[in-house]
Amino acid sequence: MTAKLESRKGVKMEWLPPLFKAYIYSTAALLGAIGVMLFLITWTCKVRGIQPYLNEPAPLFGLANRTVLLLAGVLHLAFGVCLLAMRDLISQGLLVQWAGLNCFLYRMAMVWMAGMRTPYPMENFVGWRLGAKPETVDLCWNIFIAYLILGSSVLMLAKVLLKWWQSKQLKEEAWFKHWQETRDQDRPKAKPVIQKPPANATDYLKISCPHCSGHIEFPVHALGQQIQCPHCAKTIALLEPANPKTESSTLNPQPSTRLL
Repeated sequence: MTAKLESRKGVKMEWLPPLFKAYIYSTAALLGAIGVMLFLITWTCKVRGIQPYLNEPAPLFGLANRTVLLLAGVLHLAFGVCLLAMRDLISQGLLVQWAGLNCFLYRMAMVWMAGMRTPYPMENFVGWRLGAKPETVDLCWNIFIAYLILGSSVLMLAKVLLKWWQSKQLKEEAWFKHWQETRDQDRPKAKPVIQKPPANATDYLKISCPHCSGHIEFPVHALGQQIQCPHCAKTIALLEPANPKTESSTLNPQPSTRLL
């Protein structure tokens, strides 16, 4: 169990947050670049007096194509700025997806409602101003729409899965911690070892052998027993001295023999 938990702790998916940020920042830069491009190629035409296509009414909104392109440029810039200003990844993903869906619906409306075929007049104008083929502009627009819709979908799905994974890890760690605490509480505690205190001097008595005056020290519970003197091997009785203080003071300084 511990090895399994440690292995999951090692998988933190630290590479996902930088990947999320890279997608958001690149999308914001792309939106801003397209907005600036649309604004510049339309505004410079007005300044120079170049009027092809721009004064014609747009097939969907009834506005002049110049107005539609300028609004598209402003909206792309606004999307890019809002994307950078947001801090919640899910909100950023929703904004990107909404922008991609708007581009997709506008493209489909040009086909279904206006009955146009690719490349559209707007793509012809942008290609003419950029010096590119209209087919190339149409392909780039399709890739851009797919990048917005699919990228934001994958981004939000990965974020949801990451949150689920992190929540699961936290639950497992909390459960494991609770299990450890419960195991430590249920584990029987070792009984303290009671050590017997060393024998005190008052547990022994000292006498002198009546035959050889040899010093003998014996435990109190041996009173009344008859033993052989360890010095002279004669039989003596272990009796309580008449005056322990006097007896101990009259003993010779030589060490006494203790009987265990």
